[in-house]
Amino acid sequence: FQAEDGIRDLVRSRGLGDVYKRQIYLFLILSSSVALAQTQNMDVDDNTKDSIHESRKITYFTEKSIDFNRFNDSLTLDTALSFFQHYFPKQNKYDFFTENAVYGSFSKKLLLEINDDFPIQAYSKAYQRYLYGFDDVAYYDLKSPFSEMYYKTVFGSYEVFNTKLYQNIGKNINLGFQYHTLGGPGNYLNQSVRHNNFVFNALIRSRNQRYLLMPIFIHNQIKASENGGIRNDSIFENNIESNRDAIGVWLPSAQNEFIQNKFRVKQYFFLRKQSLPDSMITAPPKGIAVSHSFSFENNKRMYSSTAQDSLFYDNFYINPVSTFDSLRLQTLHNEFRLSNFITKDSLGQRKTQYYLKAAHYYHLLSDTFLSNTFAHIEFGAGFSFPLVKSFRLTSDISYLIGDYANGDYCISLSLHKKTSQNDYGLSLLQKKTCAFYFDSYFTSNHFIWNRYWKQQNFSRISAFYESNSLLLRVAAFMFSDYLYYNKEAMPTQADEDFYLLQAELGFHKKFPKAWETKHRLLYQESLAADYLRLPQLQYKGGISYSFHLFDRALYMQSGLDLHYFSAYYADAYMPATAVFYLQDEKKIDHQVFVDVYLAFKIKRARLFVKYAHANAGLFGYNYYAAPHYPMRDASISLGLSWLFYD
Repeated sequence: FQAEDGIRDLVRSRGLGDVYKRQIYLFLILSSSVALAQTQNMDVDDNTKDSIHESRKITYFTEKSIDFNRFNDSLTLDTALSFFQHYFPKQNKYDFFTENAVYGSFSKKLLLEINDDFPIQAYSKAYQRYLYGFDDVAYYDLKSPFSEMYYKTVFGSYEVFNTKLYQNIGKNINLGFQYHTLGGPGNYLNQSVRHNNFVFNALIRSRNQRYLLMPIFIHNQIKASENGGIRNDSIFENNIESNRDAIGVWLPSAQNEFIQNKFRVKQYFFLRKQSLPDSMITAPPKGIAVSHSFSFENNKRMYSSTAQDSLFYDNFYINPVSTFDSLRLQTLHNEFRLSNFITKDSLGQRKTQYYLKAAHYYHLLSDTFLSNTFAHIEFGAGFSFPLVKSFRLTSDISYLIGDYANGDYCISLSLHKKTSQNDYGLSLLQKKTCAFYFDSYFTSNHFIWNRYWKQQNFSRISAFYESNSLLLRVAAFMFSDYLYYNKEAMPTQADEDFYLLQAELGFHKKFPKAWETKHRLLYQESLAADYLRLPQLQYKGGISYSFHLFDRALYMQSGLDLHYFSAYYADAYMPATAVFYLQDEKKIDHQVFVDVYLAFKIKRARLFVKYAHANAGLFGYNYYAAPHYPMRDASISLGLSWLFYD
């Protein structure tokens, strides 16, 4: 029964909860078994302070460190209690996002950025945040096994489980495994999510250290129910029905599914003889290296709905009863690179670095009815060398030739100075790129378009200053032939140039007597609201107080987090294509979210209890991620992280 006022009979979402519980319990048992086997001869942990560095330091490096020819630009595993209550998928930083009521559903980044890559993607950005990529893989520098277990539950909504296992085989082989699963029924009808992410990677070195082999396999799978939003906003805003899964939704049975399998083998050969260190980070490879990488990706997106969902859509081009749309993108990639790997000189400054690369891409794309293939070649070069007074000039350039992306290029130039106390500089970027393929050619049951767009032009100039406690950043963006989705959820191109101004202020300080505070204020002003809409003002911050108990055996922290963004016409969300598009019907009001939490640390175990969105309903029920998609109500969450290594 579906009433006209949007309230329907109570039909609770079910079926996934028990599955996830059994799955999580199973992995808890397996991970604990492995972890407990590693606890023998464990180093004594230092709990006298909340430090990022343990008594035993765990270091790792990522793809970006390697691509910039710097193995010894390593990162240290963060074991601090501060800000542990924030869950970051894929090592994401503390950033600005708006999310649906259940984590793992669509999300939109509210900080404008321009990357220097050329993605030909099968997925929209609405779910890109949850997909593991090659840049998210960590290579740990170990002498003994290391594992980490993370579990989080938001009672009545979803659960998260993540485990990492890393093991050395001899001195020259390191194997890594990571599994991440997320799932739950959500708070509203047809809002369930299920994520499964699997990563296997290895680092294999020859005995003379002149040859490196780095294979990676990544599996991403997301199943997200798409309810189209609630049918009657007034029921939520007036809190007429506090039982959220009794509020009627537009799409009772629709679902998006994303499946991605990625495999890559990267190998390096160093022309000069290498030292024989125990660690690649303390004594990284040096000299000129020739590298080759081969990768294959298979991406699929499937959208399905039934006759129950027909009132939501205006057009039915294929089947008026049910929908099953699919997209597929397969990519073969070969890349050769010549580069020099160097370390710091006696003054702590890096010498001149450079690289040259050539890559070939072959793409096979298809939607529900049409398919196409194209290829392109990318040429790239980059250099970085020191100037006077510790300044460094860095530049990168890439240029594409071929079928679809012919003439795309990106040029970046930066001048910066980094000392032990601060880092500041100026950067420029100019990018010309074609539209994503499926923004030009697309056939489905509800949407069809076929149009070749002009190449988009992006320009950015930015300056920044960063110290241990302060961040200042200003940037100006210019857009030409900008591609966006209009109010009919169809792609279209701006007929004029426009600008966006951006300024950011960050402050992080630890005070005496265990007080700590962190603040981030972002200002963005779009000078063309007809094409790009973002909150003008955003803030994320918090304050905490830490203390010890039980003869310093237990370290505790209590705190408060605050998130705010100003009123704006947020983009609407279209489930059938998983894109955001412009709308003028509903202005999202000012949003304030207050979280309070209590966190604990005992040796290598960390635990938190958080009451999220504690102010929900205090000033009304008007918090939305997108029109008709309420954000989360007040909720209680529990999280646990446990590190194990010999």
